Amino acid sequence: MSGAYNGVQKRVKDIQPNAEYVHCASHNLNLVINDAVRGSVEIQKFFATIPDLFNFFGNSIKRWDLLSKFTGESEITLKKLNPTRWSSRVDSITAVKLRFFDIVKALSEITLKSSSKDERSEAEIIKSKMLNFEFVFLCEFMRSVLNNINYVSKVLQKRDIVLDEATKALDGTTDKLKKYRNDFESFKSKATETAKKYNIDPTFPEKRRRKTKKHFDELASDHRFENREEWFRVTIFNDVLDIVIGQLDARFSGMSAICKSFDFLIPKNLLSWNETVLVKKCDQFHKKYCDIIGPTFSMQFLNVYHLILPQLTETWSIRQLCKEIITKFGVLECDLTEVYTAMLLFHTIPVTSAAAERSFSKLKIIKNYLRNSIRQDRLRHLSLIAIENEAASNLDLSEIIDEFAKIKARKRL
Repeated sequence: MSGAYNGVQKRVKDIQPNAEYVHCASHNLNLVINDAVRGSVEIQKFFATIPDLFNFFGNSIKRWDLLSKFTGESEITLKKLNPTRWSSRVDSITAVKLRFFDIVKALSEITLKSSSKDERSEAEIIKSKMLNFEFVFLCEFMRSVLNNINYVSKVLQKRDIVLDEATKALDGTTDKLKKYRNDFESFKSKATETAKKYNIDPTFPEKRRRKTKKHFDELASDHRFENREEWFRVTIFNDVLDIVIGQLDARFSGMSAICKSFDFLIPKNLLSWNETVLVKKCDQFHKKYCDIIGPTFSMQFLNVYHLILPQLTETWSIRQLCKEIITKFGVLECDLTEVYTAMLLFHTIPVTSAAAERSFSKLKIIKNYLRNSIRQDRLRHLSLIAIENEAASNLDLSEIIDEFAKIKARKRL
């Protein structure tokens, strides 16, 4: 899709050079999470322990029943970690954090009472990984990071999301994650409180530090951290945040650049800019899209600017601004077609393909193994009914049956 030489992006731009390419924001965000998870060996071990927990209890009805006795009828229980499902990781970590004590009790009972040596050994290994301060810290830290990213993911999955709303949500998350770099002690205090509750030593366990051999032509000496906590903060805590922040900036820079082309539509800018700056921005926009935006765009938008300015506030979104311009001032009736084209162009730039993904998911439910030989026309009609189920539920079936009977009635002359 995004190939610079043979992708769909390149083929579309060969036909229309001004066509803007925006990678699906939801999929891009999931790639950010995947890169963060693979960034450090310790993080990989942490995320490997969570599916091990689910597999250990999930592969045995007896073990799952034992865990259910401790968790009760709560909906919060172990979740399967699926890398391609956008909310999978945060749901898995949340379940482990909130059911930590219940999971440890179930593992302890298995190690004491199980008759299987392999089962006891596996339970003991998983338990030892959990009863570790680093695991508790990562539960607290990664849950906060993934919760922030998951919030943006939910926003990006909205059907009517537009470019400026997506950019604003991403910028807010990036700023919040940047502040986390100074919150190591805050995360440590939360993890310490949790560790004391479960009788876990609230210190980072010291491990033998490997000394790197210095070669004769190297100027820098081997840096040695004073303790495990300092090593953890630099190589894991800061490293994860740097990867996530860097990936958010790199992967969504194109979206920000496109949004910047339409910055004359942002209400906050309209309130702070003077006419000279506004005309300059409109002229730049006209030069970029000269094949669809006429030379009178600056003059037309300036007229709209004077009309809308008295009631304009910073809390308005671009969507609300465009709605006010169209409904109250009638850009089409007032011959402000260039302004209307610019607003239409902004709202037709796609942000995400999550709606299409939902269609594919629904298609998988419709075409199951019992309908393997279904024809294309029937599949298309069933898919339409399933996807547009709200509209289908409002249809009067009696009228449809009567109309169908009239069409199919065999009339004799």
